[in-house]
Amino acid sequence: SGNFGNGMWSFPASYPGVVSVGAVDENKAKAPFSQFNRQLDITAPGVDVLSTLPQEGSCDICDSIGNFTYGVISGTSMACPHVAGVLALLQSKYVATAAQYIAAIENTAEDLGSAGKDRQFGHGLIQASEALRYLESAGSSLVTSLQTDASTEVSIDSQLLSITPQQNREAISCDDDEYLFELKLLTDDNGSETSWDLSAQADDE
Repeated sequence: SGNFGNGMWSFPASYPGVVSVGAVDENKAKAPFSQFNRQLDITAPGVDVLSTLPQEGSCDICDSIGNFTYGVISGTSMACPHVAGVLALLQSKYVATAAQYIAAIENTAEDLGSAGKDRQFGHGLIQASEALRYLESAGSSLVTSLQTDASTEVSIDSQLLSITPQQNREAISCDDDEYLFELKLLTDDNGSETSWDLSAQADDE
C-alpha cells in the first residue's frame, strides 16, 4: 500500500485487480508507516522482518545484525511477500480463478480494527490455513500433476494448458517411441513475453 503513513493512494497497489497490502507489527497493530485507504485489501507482518541485506551500498530501511548480511527490515514490501506466498500456496493446491484466490484470503482474514473491511487493515490479517480450507469447502478441484501416458488426455486447468495425444494421426518421426500430439497454450495479453522449449527426453546411450 505504501510507506508514507498517510491515506494517499499508491500505485500500482491501488489499481483495480491488484492486491494492496498493509503492514502490521507483532502485536497486530498497524505499522505507523503503512498507508491506509479504501483501496487497502489485506495486511501481513511487515515490522522487523528478518531478511537478507544488500552486500554492497547503503540501505536506509535495513537494521543489520553485527557484520552479517542479514537483519531486520520494516516496510509494506516485507508484508507483500507474505501475501504472495499464501496466494502461491493456494494456487499450488487448488484450481481456481484469480478472483477466487483473492476472495479466499479476504474472506478468511482475521478481522482487525473496525468490524468488516476498513481503511486501516483492509479485510484484516491474512490466514494461510483458513484460506486453504475456504477453497476446499468451496469445492475447488485439486491441482493434478501432468501425466505423460499417451493413452489419455492430460490437462492442468483446461483454460490454460492441454496436451491431447492424437492416436489416429501418423507421427512425423518413424521412431517407435514417439507419437504426435497437439499442444494448446493460452497466454495473457502479452504473449510475446512468453517463451518455452519443447524437446524430446531420452536416456543417454
